[in-house]
Amino acid sequence: MADKPLTAKAMQDSLDRVIARQRDYEARRPTRLGKGTEWATSLFGPLVGKFVKPEWVRMAIDASDASASYALPTISHDFAVLDDCDAAARRVQAWAQGLNASSGFAAGD
Repeated sequence: MADKPLTAKAMQDSLDRVIARQRDYEARRPTRLGKGTEWATSLFGPLVGKFVKPEWVRMAIDASDASASYALPTISHDFAVLDDCDAAARRVQAWAQGLNASSGFAAGD
């Protein structure tokens, strides 16, 4: 399959599967860990904000973003093989979740 381009039907079927999985994910209940993390950061965020200047937080987030760019996952797969694309997307998603969690915590969100 790597030698042939995807047909319109194959691409549409793939997109339909991805969209269905995304809708299923969005319909799930939040985890206890996720809700607990939101609760904890909602308590500490305002408290930290009283002692830490907003400029310091912005500098820390900018430094975190800059350093995270060095850890970007390498993308080297055959774009015509959907399983390889899906695996690469999962690696990027995991990386992005870690980055978002750290910057969200630093921002008090």
